[in-house]
Amino acid sequence: MIITKSWLKKNKACKDAVARFCEVYPSGKAALNDVIDRLERADWLMWLLEHTGTPHQEMVRLARLCASRSLKYLKKGETRPLRAIGAAGDATWAVFLDAMVVEDAAWANEHRAMCEMIRGEIRRSS
Repeated sequence: MIITKSWLKKNKACKDAVARFCEVYPSGKAALNDVIDRLERADWLMWLLEHTGTPHQEMVRLARLCASRSLKYLKKGETRPLRAIGAAGDATWAVFLDAMVVEDAAWANEHRAMCEMIRGEIRRSS
């Protein structure tokens, strides 16, 4: 599958993601696998996987892994994300966003680490 700027816009990718895609791929197109390998934001990677046909159960599994990983960034006493992860079951993978609370430099590093984790999980599942 080829990802293009127009495909991203048609599927309502956020403006920042489209702008970053155009920076990385000035031609405005790239192979899906290359985009997956180069993304450095876990939320964008999860969005891409969802919009390119990753099964729902796999999305939930990946989201729970990411959400669990981000729990270390919660403020002391904050339990809502943990409860959401536990209750997620077959619910939407958006629980990932509830627990994604990483900021600043830690935010960027954690996103890169989550992307590597997601890619590793995808390879193991294939």
